[in-house]
Amino acid sequence: MAEAAPGIHVFDFGRIVAGWPVLTVAGAAGTTVSMVAGERIADDGRVVPAAGLIDAQLQTDRYTLAGRGEERWEPRFGYRGFRYVEVQGFPGTPPEGALTARIVHSAVARTGRFASSNPLLDRIDAAATATILNNLHGFVTDTPTYEKNGWTGDAQASAGAAARSLDIARVWTKWLGDFRDAQSDKGELPEIAPTTPYYGYEDSPGWNVIWGPTTPWDVAAMILPWELYTTYGDTRVLADNQDMQRRLVDYTATFIKAPGYQRAAGLSEWAAVGGMDFTNARGGGIDAVTTAYFFHQANLLAKSSAIVGKAEDAARYARLAEDIRTAYNARYWDAANGWYRTVDAKGAAGPPTQVQNVLPLAFGMAPKGAEQGVADAIARDVDRQGLRTGVFGTRYLLEILSDYGHADIAYRVATRTDEPGWGWWIANGHSTMFETWSLNSRSRDHHYFASIADWLRQRVAGLRPGAPGYKVVLVKPAIPDGLANAEAAMDTIHGRAFSGWTVADGRADADRRGSAEHARRNLGARGFRGGDRPVGAEAVRREAGHAVYRTGPGTFIFTTGGTP
Repeated sequence: MAEAAPGIHVFDFGRIVAGWPVLTVAGAAGTTVSMVAGERIADDGRVVPAAGLIDAQLQTDRYTLAGRGEERWEPRFGYRGFRYVEVQGFPGTPPEGALTARIVHSAVARTGRFASSNPLLDRIDAAATATILNNLHGFVTDTPTYEKNGWTGDAQASAGAAARSLDIARVWTKWLGDFRDAQSDKGELPEIAPTTPYYGYEDSPGWNVIWGPTTPWDVAAMILPWELYTTYGDTRVLADNQDMQRRLVDYTATFIKAPGYQRAAGLSEWAAVGGMDFTNARGGGIDAVTTAYFFHQANLLAKSSAIVGKAEDAARYARLAEDIRTAYNARYWDAANGWYRTVDAKGAAGPPTQVQNVLPLAFGMAPKGAEQGVADAIARDVDRQGLRTGVFGTRYLLEILSDYGHADIAYRVATRTDEPGWGWWIANGHSTMFETWSLNSRSRDHHYFASIADWLRQRVAGLRPGAPGYKVVLVKPAIPDGLANAEAAMDTIHGRAFSGWTVADGRADADRRGSAEHARRNLGARGFRGGDRPVGAEAVRREAGHAVYRTGPGTFIFTTGGTP
């Protein structure tokens, strides 16, 4: 507690939480104590009120004393996102314990864990999980402080991190019901769910930029069920949402039409370096992102339809995805250089940008055999100028770098402590994710950049689902220079899966444990010459950069060393 001015006391709870303040006070009847909760304090030490898109203080509480001795009060009809609470009107100086914080979010178990030899990575992972938890309130909000709205694009960006950190099934299953309830007769989904009839639909009084299909947001209707299926192996979530997904894709196809499949309107990449960047001019224009996401929608719908036995839909939407891919590549693929680029109205080709290459590579749109070249182009640009993506490009950037032999670059990006980067927030004393890379972000509790937690688990530690529900555990770490060890654990429906590795004295020791039915171990071939493998590990094959083993359930420790 600090006294910012006479009679004005500011409580600092050390980190941003979601919940509400709890006041314990004694004083004369009629005395009113006000509490202003917020994420930041001004230069004068007072709390900056949380005023969002409306001209109001969204997180101010006032309590008038009854005057009957010690009174304890807390709000009943809402929650706040805050680190600081400014108290005025308290009788005298508030004693220790006069104000406490009740932390509130949906009840979800922690199923996934990560740890490493680099404390910065561990703090980034903790910040990612804390920010996701702060935004779980019966559905997934964007921020617990300002809007408290279920923006779908935010959730799809952090979906992998959430699914591999928390037992998210009940919250998402309920929220996907809100998606179905909110879908219009035309098939349109609003970008906020749940919503009102006056926001997020064609010709509604709300923000007109999100009228019609907004594919980077709408794709949450496909990504959330797919992540649940991948994590839990439950096909019911695919079946329950297949009709909603089909109607959404059919509606979107009335805007992004054959044969060109192009849409240069609405929202695109978000929160890119340098600002919110609604139109994504740096990333190749709106269409380069929106149409890539339309392909992703159609492709996921085709896969889901096949799994739930909708063979006709599976074939139909697979054809649609291929048609979108063909048109997109005709428009943006630079065959001479082996990357994606934008051609302006005068026919001049721009340089390859990160997001315009990241998304088609992540979604499987790149020409067969050209994938490594696209990844190399991304890596060269990242190595030259650092991270230049926003929410959606960042979701896949580190994974692509790690998957295509550039784990060292991915690690440098993840651990930088200047802007832009997760370490920038940590180095400045914060323990949640921000709305933009800037320290001047409106919100300091936005979860979409929490996507890095998925990279930490699946690529750095190497623990991945090799089959839905982790029935097969795939362990495939991308070990960067400069990191001595990392490990991840996941509580799956088949039991706990674990992957950990340590590099010391030029040798790599890798531990794979799990009670899943089968397990497969891809051991990074850095310094590999046969090495030592445990009894029960069957050598399957060698592939570029890896030696592949198959094991059953149990604990297996591999040791590698020597010259490749």
